[in-house]
Amino acid sequence: MTGTINNFIDLEMAADQFQEAINFAYIENCPLTVRKDNRKTNGWNQGLAEIRRKVRKLFNVAKNSGDWTDDKRTLTEYNKALRQAKRE
Repeated sequence: MTGTINNFIDLEMAADQFQEAINFAYIENCPLTVRKDNRKTNGWNQGLAEIRRKVRKLFNVAKNSGDWTDDKRTLTEYNKALRQAKRE
């Protein structure tokens, strides 16, 4: 719309055209994208969950007792299983 705004109807038409221009510019410059679901982890399974629980329990025991041998061994086992699951 060009020209002057003389009444309420002209004002409404100008506002509608302005809104359409803004919407068109937004749609052209900000295309819709599909969000990725980052909650799914590759390779995670029930066996890894059990080993993880075991590692956490042994860590808490080792923290209080000072004997880290079982914790280190189980943590190494967990890390190997995790890497293997990610490879598969």
